[in-house]
Amino acid sequence: MGRAKNNNILDGNVCDVYYALECLTAIKISACRPIVSLISGLDVWCPELIKNGRELENYSFLGPFLGLSGYFEENTRIEKNKELEVEQLKHDLPPIIRETRDIMFKIVYNLLLPKDNRDKVLSYFARVLNMNAKKSGLQAKEDVLSRDGFMLNFLSVILDLSAKVVVEKVDKNYFQSPNCRLDFSEVTRVNATSEEADEFSKTLSGVRQPNFSTECFLMAIYSVHLSLLPALRKQVTRVQRIKDLTNMIKDTTRNGRPPPNSRAELQLKIGEAKLESWKKAEKIAQVTTFETELLQKFAEFYGKVCLWSCLLLTLIDDG
Repeated sequence: MGRAKNNNILDGNVCDVYYALECLTAIKISACRPIVSLISGLDVWCPELIKNGRELENYSFLGPFLGLSGYFEENTRIEKNKELEVEQLKHDLPPIIRETRDIMFKIVYNLLLPKDNRDKVLSYFARVLNMNAKKSGLQAKEDVLSRDGFMLNFLSVILDLSAKVVVEKVDKNYFQSPNCRLDFSEVTRVNATSEEADEFSKTLSGVRQPNFSTECFLMAIYSVHLSLLPALRKQVTRVQRIKDLTNMIKDTTRNGRPPPNSRAELQLKIGEAKLESWKKAEKIAQVTTFETELLQKFAEFYGKVCLWSCLLLTLIDDG
């Protein structure tokens, strides 16, 4: 875990710690996986004292592994290294991002294999989502929420876990069920008051515990809402910010550059340096946000979501 915290996507051996953890979680003695049981029993697996998404990312066991990021704003080595070529990063980062995400899926899959461990892993997933619920807002407090790199890596893992889910086995009432791990208490209902929603939830109190397919599939839907969509909104903001600053610089220099050593010249240089930095951040963000394999997983997953939605409509028509 300590090694993972110091890991950086620019390191040549960035994947070593992931492969090491994958090998450890794969150890099996008879029907027991001792390392898996040890990891999920650690106090740092999902510390109770954690208050927000950023702390969960920083201090939970899986946080540093999921937190590997290529975003300019989230990786100080990329931000401070002036010699890094953007085009080289655009070429080098995607394979590393894909490889680490694939290994993380294998690690989480190993953690889920013991049946008595699934509840702990799903509870961790739910805590990640509940503590980052505000990421869906337009004015979220970023300092108390998990970073976009963490959330996209988390999304990649949970989409992989949902790949083989049979949608017919997904419980349509999970979000309203008292057994739901996700907290929607502050979500506005479209066709019911809070009291009516609570009453309906009580009618479901006798139903059996939701299966793994239900929880994984519906958490994945919520994960898209809290990870990919906010990342896309930020990318739009980056592009607009660059456009606005470019236009401002053009207006300033329309009649020539200001006199040397003047205040206007100093402000112009600051603006040009900021523009260059923003352009670099935007190009690198394209690589992470629009990583091909993640978007492919997303498209395939939402094909299943459409199918599940059609099944819900069929049930409504029949009922």
